Amino acid sequence: MSVDATRWAWLASPAKSSELLVLLSMADRAGEDHTCWPSIARMVKDTKLNEKTVNTALKGLVEQGLICDTGRRVGNTGRVKVYQLVGVLGRDEQLEKTARPKKKGKKNTPEIGGIKSNTPKNGILPILPSNTPEIGGTKYPQNRGSEPITLEPNKEPNTSLSSPPANASTKTKQSCVFPKDFAVDQTMVNWLNEKGITAPWQLETEKFANHHIAKGSLFKDWRAAWRTWMLNSIKYQVPAQQQAAIKTGRQGVQDALGNIDDTDW
Repeated sequence: MSVDATRWAWLASPAKSSELLVLLSMADRAGEDHTCWPSIARMVKDTKLNEKTVNTALKGLVEQGLICDTGRRVGNTGRVKVYQLVGVLGRDEQLEKTARPKKKGKKNTPEIGGIKSNTPKNGILPILPSNTPEIGGTKYPQNRGSEPITLEPNKEPNTSLSSPPANASTKTKQSCVFPKDFAVDQTMVNWLNEKGITAPWQLETEKFANHHIAKGSLFKDWRAAWRTWMLNSIKYQVPAQQQAAIKTGRQGVQDALGNIDDTDW
C-alpha cells in the first residue's frame, strides 16, 4: 500500500465516480514504484461495481492519462495487466516542491562592498570633540553620551551580488489542450522501437490528435498521453492474417451479389 498514491488518487479527480473508485482500489495496491496489478475480480470486490463498469472505468482512466499499461503481464495465467500510476509524487518530492527558500540579509562588511563603517558614506556621522580647531573652528555642543546622528541608508539593491537560490521551487505545470506544434521526434521513435511497437506511428499519431482535439482533452504531459495511446494500439491492432481473411470475405460477398443478375430465375 502506498500512502502517496492514495493521496494522489483523491486529488486526481477523474471524470466519473466509478473511475475514482477503481483508481483508489489500484492506488491502495500500488508499490513504491507506483505500479499495481489488481485483477478485475479484485477491483469488482473492492468497488462493488460490475465487471463491465470496471473495464469501462479502466479505459477512461487510460484516456485521461492517469494510468498506463506497462505491457507487463503477471499472475498464474500471465494475463493480469501491470498498470503505472502517472503523476504520483513521493513525500521527498512533495517536500522539495513546497519548500520555500530562506531570505538572506545583506551584511554591510568590507568583504562584499568595501564600505568602511562609521563613515559619512555609510550613512553615519562620526562624533567629533567640541571646539576642535582642526575642522575649521566650528564649535559643536558638548553632549557626551548622546547617540550619533544617522542618515537614511541607501536602499538600492546590489543586483551584482544576488543570484537565484539553487533549490528555488518551480511553478506547477498546468493542463492544456492539444498543442499545435506537437510532433514525434527521434527520441519518441526510439521509445517505440524499445517497446517493440510496430503499429504505423504516423497514422496512430493522427488518430491520437483527432480524437483529443474533438474531445477537448486536457493533459499536463501530452507526450505521456501519446505513449499511453501507442501502448494501447498494440491491444487494438488487427493481425495481418485476420485482415486478409476479412478482405477475402468481403470480396466473396461482392462476387455473390454480382452473380445475382446472371441467375436465370
